[in-house]
Amino acid sequence: MTFGEYISSYKHLCESPLRYLNAYRNGISVMFKILKKKFPFTAVLKNGKEITIHNYYEAYLTSFGITDGYSINENILTISNDDVPTTKLDLENNNGDPYSVFFAKVYDFLPVKDKIIVDIGANIADSSIYFMHKGATKVIALEPFPKNYNTAKKNIELNNLTDSITLLQMGCSGTEGEMIINPHQEGAGSALDSVS
Repeated sequence: MTFGEYISSYKHLCESPLRYLNAYRNGISVMFKILKKKFPFTAVLKNGKEITIHNYYEAYLTSFGITDGYSINENILTISNDDVPTTKLDLENNNGDPYSVFFAKVYDFLPVKDKIIVDIGANIADSSIYFMHKGATKVIALEPFPKNYNTAKKNIELNNLTDSITLLQMGCSGTEGEMIINPHQEGAGSALDSVS
């Protein structure tokens, strides 16, 4: 790997702050208030419009320019866009990636219609729910981390998909052995402590 490739591989670390600075006139203030969990607060969009930010996901979605097609009540994000049926996601732990799954549609290239899908690392089951909405006949969702698993279970129930999505608290590996996880970890960045 060249030095340029090495530096380029870390560019994603700058993307989020730059996105907030490009979306909000008071982007630095917005980021600090998010970090300190000082909700609700007033944010000013680049067009001068003042909005009230009630939680992390509202700030996050707005940073992508998404202001319609969803509502947030307490910890429940309700997504209502034309592409999928109304979807509810419990975001209590600021987990999952509803922007990528439901708005950027990063999984649209997958031919899931009329297929059984295995969702390895299901996190909060946002992608599992999306696959069902896109025509999968069944989803088998694997999530080893307890906090993610519990939120995934709530989300599957919120969307009345308990008959269609089988959620298993386990992981998957290309090697045989035991996985040791930290049960307090959560989020997409969760990793194994060791594999034996």
